[in-house]
Amino acid sequence: MSRIGFRPGVEVDVRFQPAVSTAVPVLSPYVIGPLARVVRYDRPSEKPLGLLGSYSTSGQNWNNYDYPQRQGGDVVDLDFIKLNVDKGLLEYWTQASGTMAATSLTTIRHPSLNFTSNPGFPSSSVFGDRGVRVGDRVLIKGVRANTNPFTLATTVAGFVSDQSATSIGSPITSPTNQVAQPDDDDITPGSGNSGNTTDSLNSANYDGLAAGILTETYFIEVIQGSTGGDATTARLRVTSGSGTDDVLVLVPDDFGDPTPIGTRGLLVTFDQNTTGEFTVGDTWNVLVKQEYAAPTVTAAGTYAPTDGLSRNYVVRVLTGAKYDESPIIQVSEARGLDIVQTYTLSDAVSPANTTVAVPLGSFGLTVAFTAAFGLVTGDSWSIAAVGSQPTNVRTLRLANTLPADIVLDSAGANLEVTLFIQGDFEITRQSAIPGAFNWEATPSELKVSTSVNLFEPSWTVAGVPQPLPLVSVSEFVGSSQLYITHRMWVATQSAINAITTFEEFDSLFVGPNDADNPLKFAVGQAFRGSAGRAVFYFNVGDPSVPANWNTALVASETVQGAYGIVPLTQDQTVLSSVATFVQARSAPDSNTDKVAWFTLPDVDLFTVVGDSTSSDGQQVLATVIDDPDTSGTQFTLLTVSSNASLLELGVRPGDQVRINYQTDAWGEQSFETYQVDTVINESSLKLVSGPALQVSTPSLVNIVRTTTADDYVSIVENRLTPDGALGTSFYSSFLNRVIPYGSVFIGNTKVPSYFMAAYLAGVRSALAPHQSLTRWQVAGFTGANLPRGITNSQLNRIAAAGSFIVAFDAQLGRFVVRHGVTAGDYDDVNNREESIISNVHSIKFALFAVLDPYIGRANVTDELLAIISTDILSLEQVLTSANAGPFLGGQLIDLIILDIRQSPIAKDTILVDVEITVPAPVNRIRLTLFVN
Repeated sequence: MSRIGFRPGVEVDVRFQPAVSTAVPVLSPYVIGPLARVVRYDRPSEKPLGLLGSYSTSGQNWNNYDYPQRQGGDVVDLDFIKLNVDKGLLEYWTQASGTMAATSLTTIRHPSLNFTSNPGFPSSSVFGDRGVRVGDRVLIKGVRANTNPFTLATTVAGFVSDQSATSIGSPITSPTNQVAQPDDDDITPGSGNSGNTTDSLNSANYDGLAAGILTETYFIEVIQGSTGGDATTARLRVTSGSGTDDVLVLVPDDFGDPTPIGTRGLLVTFDQNTTGEFTVGDTWNVLVKQEYAAPTVTAAGTYAPTDGLSRNYVVRVLTGAKYDESPIIQVSEARGLDIVQTYTLSDAVSPANTTVAVPLGSFGLTVAFTAAFGLVTGDSWSIAAVGSQPTNVRTLRLANTLPADIVLDSAGANLEVTLFIQGDFEITRQSAIPGAFNWEATPSELKVSTSVNLFEPSWTVAGVPQPLPLVSVSEFVGSSQLYITHRMWVATQSAINAITTFEEFDSLFVGPNDADNPLKFAVGQAFRGSAGRAVFYFNVGDPSVPANWNTALVASETVQGAYGIVPLTQDQTVLSSVATFVQARSAPDSNTDKVAWFTLPDVDLFTVVGDSTSSDGQQVLATVIDDPDTSGTQFTLLTVSSNASLLELGVRPGDQVRINYQTDAWGEQSFETYQVDTVINESSLKLVSGPALQVSTPSLVNIVRTTTADDYVSIVENRLTPDGALGTSFYSSFLNRVIPYGSVFIGNTKVPSYFMAAYLAGVRSALAPHQSLTRWQVAGFTGANLPRGITNSQLNRIAAAGSFIVAFDAQLGRFVVRHGVTAGDYDDVNNREESIISNVHSIKFALFAVLDPYIGRANVTDELLAIISTDILSLEQVLTSANAGPFLGGQLIDLIILDIRQSPIAKDTILVDVEITVPAPVNRIRLTLFVN
């Protein structure tokens, strides 16, 4: 049955006032960890210290570099190393002499390659998907006119495009223009006309060009009859179908004579009908069509715009007419990019029916018309004049000038040209070439390959990134400078040391004061927490050597003040040694009791099925075959070997299956990942989707899971349970304070949580030994790497397992100690409360100080026994008031000497039995309200 923890709290806000310890030895922190000299590329003040020099491709395979700033005894942290290059030159194209030429002192040209793209003219494939870009570096080597060689290191400043010839398009006829038609006319008397008549039309002179109407209808109506057979006494009304040629009152000519209808030359001859008169209401419908054929429009000339722009000219007929009657046209540009001109056309002498050409805009073009039927008002044509367009981009413009005495144009095609991408890059250890390495780190030197290949994000071919060689070119001064980021562990110290004033901080500790220099940063945190009281420390040097940690522990054996040990590591071997050491220092003959501040490593992803959870400790194997219960072929049915029981191990949907493990060219292991869909039974499950090929031979498989809050709680409980599943029983002791997560935040920066442990160990030394750390604000730290959504009840569970939790308290609005507990028996308040253990150790130190002066200086007598009793009781008086405060009381509530006597077995031994009562912290207040 699991223990149920509780969260310390009270419905009424209780505030503890800090009390400073003065009467008893300070329980100081003892921080052990590595001190480092650090050189980092991304820190401006440190970057220059990491300069290795210019990258070189000379040498056989490697160039060797000493580690800068390294001093005697320093051990290089090989896992920390990074290599960067500033102004690195990645060569992507070179052209031997004989092809490229200078076309001016600032331009060079290739006869066939496009350096970059224009619409319809892509860059050449040798320049990848990106083409050449402004800012790329150019190295040019050539020969002057006097045959002396020269070299120019410069930059691509731009490009010069080839230009297409200008052109003029064929005139495009507006869809509303008058179309060709034959001549036609017709007159139809109204069916209700009086008498019979034979009227006639004469449309030979009809001209609708100016009106823009070549087809017209007329409705003729007698509005006043004639008298005496005199047609001129009648009155007619003419209504045109277009509404543009109406006559409200028309006096007709005599019967048999032509009468003009409208204004366009149409004649109608009315014959006298059988009544001999025009009768009111008589009507005639007239149709007339003018013969017409569209003209031929001719644009000519050479388009020579001064600005290179294309234009779209519009030619519009303002006044239609036959060519011998001077039609008028207007020429304009659709976007207003040229002048607007009006022209009156005239016949040309030859050929016939062709107008004299007139200017089409201002840039060398003309327009003329050819046809026998003239122009119609309102007709228009558009004529596109295409300016010179950029085509191939075969010329580079340079940022610097070539020598003045070089030979230009193709005769001087003697240039050797190389192009580079320049930038700042991290040089990864693994080369872009499979199996090759760009650099190797040894304990004594850094080896850099003479064939470094890097990826540059923009350099792709058909969308696939391609590696480019790093080069160094002396002509580009300051290019391809190598900088190392490295950390050097300072040689281990020989004896325990302490810092007592802040002024000596930087003189005692080399390197930066941040998380990359663990000991300096942790001591700074502990010193901040201790409010300026002494902080003991030990530099272990190379942290990978277990003996160095043991040396630090041994160095503190006789130092009573080095009380709260904070190991700056989460290495289980080291922590186990610390736990063993702390237990040993709690032996009866020791007056240097210690406690340990541990932090558990983060577990963002943990193994559900694997060798660590299998029944025999061996690898788990699996096959993946086609699911017979699903139509089609899909390899989603996974079956594991007999040493893993899927249901018993808690495999569930959403877990990640890792299979098809492979070792890549660099010796690194990779795998394919799939997701669990359904667990069928203890040996089989279905995947959401599976590999492309079945896994018929049993192969290594692991099933992992992203840690949830529930998982996290179970992991912590396992780690803190004696003889737990993870085998970490050394945590379970009242001498240990265990922070249950591996990372905390300072602002937005994640750092190992042992830095916060150092701060808390410092706070313990600043407070009275019997003052609880519960609800103490952990200043300077802003958050913990706890699972998202973790609940108070889940925190209670890990607290009950022995976790010293620091978390955000919503009631207080601060990042605080949730409950200051040890990893001892949670149900025993004397074992659980960190402050009780600290207080007991403090009292023990005080009792030792009282009794120790008699060792070797007195004999066992009744008088001595009485003196010792008096001394102990006198100490009781001191401790009952020591560090007392209004909320704390003294360190001791009561002390009773149960017995004091000479040992009956060992005559030189005095046996003293003392019972003490110590204060307990207020963790809960239960208030019952009785309401009447």
